[in-house]
Amino acid sequence: MSGFSKGILIVMIRLIVWIVIGLLALSFFGISLRAIAGSPTNQDNIAFLVSVLKDGWEYISAWLHSVLAMFPNYKGE
Repeated sequence: MSGFSKGILIVMIRLIVWIVIGLLALSFFGISLRAIAGSPTNQDNIAFLVSVLKDGWEYISAWLHSVLAMFPNYKGE
């Protein structure tokens, strides 16, 4: 296994450990993720955030595409 692969594996294992620790902390304080995800306010906030992120991504993508089109060897689609 290369050094890069080992590094990615270590980062993934650390992320999994932190997720488990976070879930245990939420359980300790009696916070239910199912209740949070199912609330209408939270669903509305998530829908708004997704909409804003899509609009922002489209704007940045169009800008980047126009910048890259200035280069003569650019073969974008």
